Amino acid sequence: VSYLKDYGGVSIGFFQWMRIGIPISFSLLAVGWWILTRKMHHIEVQGWERQNISLGKREKKLLAIFVLAIIFWICGEQIGVSSHQVALLAALALFLPGIQIVDWKNVISSISWDSIILICSGILLGELLYRYGVAESIAEFIFVKSLLQMHPFVSSAYIVLSVSLLKVLFS
Repeated sequence: VSYLKDYGGVSIGFFQWMRIGIPISFSLLAVGWWILTRKMHHIEVQGWERQNISLGKREKKLLAIFVLAIIFWICGEQIGVSSHQVALLAALALFLPGIQIVDWKNVISSISWDSIILICSGILLGELLYRYGVAESIAEFIFVKSLLQMHPFVSSAYIVLSVSLLKVLFS
C-alpha cells in the first residue's frame, strides 16, 4: 500500500481494502468449503471424536493481541498510528517478557534468511530501476499502447501476461 502511495499516488485506506478483501475472502471460503464437503463426503475418518477444546493462557494472550491489532488497524488512522506500526507492535508483543507467546530462539532458527535477503534485494533492485528511469523504459518497451487501448478483456489479459513474463524474467 505504501508503494502505491509513494509511486502511484494512490492511497488505500483500511475500509477501502476491506470492501474488496472481505467479499473475496468469503467467496473463497465458500468455494473451498463447497469443494471440501463435495469431494470428501464419503470419506470416514477413523478414530475421530468430537472434543471440547479450551483456550490456554498463551492462546488467550494471542487472541488479545490479535484483537487489539485489528482495532488499531481500523481506528489507527484517527489517532495517527499507521498499519506498519500496528503490525510491528503486535509482532513485538509476541516476544515481550510476561507475554512471551513465541520463543525468540525458535523463531530465529526457523527463519529462511536466504528468502528474506532475496526479497529485500528484489525490492531494492526494483526501487533503483524505478528511480533511474529503467523501469519506465522497460514498461514502454513491453506495453504496446495500441494493445492497451483495445477491449478491456484483451488489454487485461495482455497486462496479466506481460506482468507474469516480467516476474519470470526478473526472478
